[in-house]
Amino acid sequence: MNFNCSNGFIDRFKKRNAVEFQIIDGVSDGVPEDISNDWINKKLPELIKDYEPNDIFNGDEFGLFWRILPNKTYKMKGKKLK
Repeated sequence: MNFNCSNGFIDRFKKRNAVEFQIIDGVSDGVPEDISNDWINKKLPELIKDYEPNDIFNGDEFGLFWRILPNKTYKMKGKKLK
């Protein structure tokens, strides 16, 4: 017996339930400025107080992409991604 797989079931399910594939465009809601300022002015200095400036690095300088979220997803048509 030869099994022949097709996309028929998934394609019909997506059409029946109005599901579409979409690229996530990045920022949907920004962080309020007062929260950012509080973190920068109060929490960050507390975290780095015991470190020398030479021991502090910007996170994007060494590329930690192993935990990056996907930039594509399935969603219901007409619904907004959060």
